[in-house]
Amino acid sequence: MSLPNNATLTIPPGYLLFINGSLTTGNNSTINGNIVVRYSYTSNKNNSTTLRGTHYFGGTVNLRNNIILGTTNTPAFIISYNTITTGPSLTGYGYLFGSSTKIDAADNFNLSGGIYPTSNKIAPPDSITNYTLIEDNLFSYALPISLTDPNATGELTFKFTTPR
Repeated sequence: MSLPNNATLTIPPGYLLFINGSLTTGNNSTINGNIVVRYSYTSNKNNSTTLRGTHYFGGTVNLRNNIILGTTNTPAFIISYNTITTGPSLTGYGYLFGSSTKIDAADNFNLSGGIYPTSNKIAPPDSITNYTLIEDNLFSYALPISLTDPNATGELTFKFTTPR
C-alpha cells in the first residue's frame, strides 16, 4: 500500500488496520491510528512523515529523512520483527522496538521515549529524554498490558500469527 504525497490516513480509535503487504508513505504524509503491516515500511526520503499510534511491522522499517513521532499526550510505538533504521531527523514522542536498530539521526534527533535495543550511533547521547507512560493507557495505545494464560502450567509458550 502506498500513501501518496500530502495525504493523511486516519484509523479511528478502537479500530486496527491490517495491511497484507508492505507500506510506503509519500512526502508530507501522516498516519494516525493503529496498524499492522505484514511486511516492511519505508517513508519517502524527500520530506517529512508524521506517525501517530501503534504500528506493528513484520519486516524492516526505514524511517528516512524527517520523521515526527506521536504527540505529547500519546506517544507513537513503532514495533518491528526486524531492523528499524532511521534517517537524519527523528523527533517527537515515541518508542522504537526492533530486533536491531540503526540510528543515523545525528542532524536532528530529539526523542522523548526510548529505543530498544539501543544504538551507539545516537549523538548526542542525551538526545533521548524520559517519557513517563501511564500503564492505564496501554490498552488504548493498542499494547498488551500483560500476556498470561491462567490455565498454563510450566513455561508459557506462544503461537504466532503473521505478522507477529
